[in-house]
Amino acid sequence: LPPSSPPSVPPSSPPSSTGASARADVHMTGLREGKFDIRGKGHGKVYALLSAPGLAVNAKIEFATFRLPPSDPRSVALKKIHGSVMSEAYVTVRTSNGNLFFVEYNPCTPTSAYLMVTHKGDDSSKEVWLDTSLAPSFDMDNVHVVLKSTGGKALALSMTDAAWNITIIPGSYRLVTGILKRRVDVAISPLPAAATNPIAPHGIIGQSLHDKSAVHGKVDDYIPDPLGEFTTSAQGEGAIEGEIDNYEIVGDP
Repeated sequence: LPPSSPPSVPPSSPPSSTGASARADVHMTGLREGKFDIRGKGHGKVYALLSAPGLAVNAKIEFATFRLPPSDPRSVALKKIHGSVMSEAYVTVRTSNGNLFFVEYNPCTPTSAYLMVTHKGDDSSKEVWLDTSLAPSFDMDNVHVVLKSTGGKALALSMTDAAWNITIIPGSYRLVTGILKRRVDVAISPLPAAATNPIAPHGIIGQSLHDKSAVHGKVDDYIPDPLGEFTTSAQGEGAIEGEIDNYEIVGDP
C-alpha cells in the first residue's frame, strides 16, 4: 500500500493535464502529476475529491491497521501500519438536460453499483442497480455509466460526461489480524471541455487542473518505530489549498 519510492522532482516546464488518482493508503496524484498523501481526520468521514460544474466525486475514508504483503521488502521491518483507505466512492452528476443521478459504489459488492435517478421537473426518483451479468450500463442524456467486468469479476465502474471520466476500482488489503478487507481506488481524467470551462474545478484533486506544474505535498515516509509500527499523518500539506477539514462533506455524500 505505501509507495515504494518518493515522488519525482517536479518538471521544469508545465506538463499537459494527465489523469489523477486516489489509491491505497491514501496516495494522491494530482492532475499535473503532483504527489501527496491524505490520512483523513476521522473514521468514516467523506471528502470531496472533485467538485466541478454538474459533477461531484466524493469518497469515504476509514482508518485501518494493516500489514504489507510479504512480497514487499519493507514488510520485514514494518509489522503494522496505522493508516487509512477509501471504503466507498460516490458520484453525483447533473446531466445536460438537468436530470440528476447519484452513483454509489461499495467494493464489498464489486459486481454491482447503486444509482438513484431524479428527473427534472417532476422530481420523481427511481432506483437503478447495475450488475455485471444483467444490466452492466446506464445512459442518460450526455452521461454514460458502465460496470466493466471480465470473467464475471468486476474491474471498474466508469462514469463519463462531457468533461470528465471517473473510474472507481475495487481493491483489497489485509488487516494485521489476517482478515482480508475491501477498499476502492479512484481515477479522474479530464476531457478537453474540463480545461476550457470558465468555472475552475475544486476538491482535493480537482483544484490541481489549473496548476502550472506539478505541486507536491507532504507524503508519509513509512519509517517504522522501535516496535515496527508506523502511523500515517500527511494531510496534503503543501499541495492543497487550506486544510483537509475544508474538504469534508457534511450530510449526504
